[in-house]
Amino acid sequence: MRLKITSVITIILLILCILIIDWNSAIGTEHPVNSRSKNNENAPPELSEPKMTPSSGDIYTLFSFTVHYYDVNEDEPKFIQLMTGNKFYNMELMSGELAWNGTYGCNVTLIEGEHTYYFITSDNLHTVITENLTTPYIKKVAESTTEESGGWLIWIVFIIVVIVLIIIFITIQWVKKRSKSAQPEGTISIAERYKTNPSSSVDTEPEEIKKLKQKMGISKETGVEYRCYKCDTVISPDFDRCPKCGEELSF
Repeated sequence: MRLKITSVITIILLILCILIIDWNSAIGTEHPVNSRSKNNENAPPELSEPKMTPSSGDIYTLFSFTVHYYDVNEDEPKFIQLMTGNKFYNMELMSGELAWNGTYGCNVTLIEGEHTYYFITSDNLHTVITENLTTPYIKKVAESTTEESGGWLIWIVFIIVVIVLIIIFITIQWVKKRSKSAQPEGTISIAERYKTNPSSSVDTEPEEIKKLKQKMGISKETGVEYRCYKCDTVISPDFDRCPKCGEELSF
């Protein structure tokens, strides 16, 4: 009796071991979520999260366009491109270590106006295109930039004018101070003497000039120059004869 019970228990344990082995093998052969479908069909890639940054700008702004690429079959993209302004731009992997699951992007400038854009890709079997999106109106020159530059220009001109006026004022004061310090103490300039007594005559002509004029026959009172009427030599009024030709003179 005891032998029969032992045999039954042994048979039951063997059956349980067979069931456990079959269950583990079934789990091991099950396809993962991201593997190919059971009928071996290749699914098309997916493009998601299309973005354009910054959201506004002008013709000088560098806009960044990005889109996320994912392929359930882990197929790398043959190409990913941005189409805008009737031009195609190649996009490169910007974030993510896997080419079949990452964010692609490119940087472009746009002309003035409003533009449409979309993304296109292929995994050699399927071609996927996103819906058309619209950019904001691209300005020729940003208004804020123009206003800021104009304000800075006004301030720069104002500061330059103030500096020039200060330099002129300092220069004038320095010249006045220098002219006063150059005049010896106790002396009065000719202009000051004339201001104090306009009727007084100020003889500032040096003695050498007086003698030269007298020798050349120039009258101090009239400023007339005397010459010999025969040889045209300059003479003095006190000459009796011309020192050059010897002609007798009379005044």
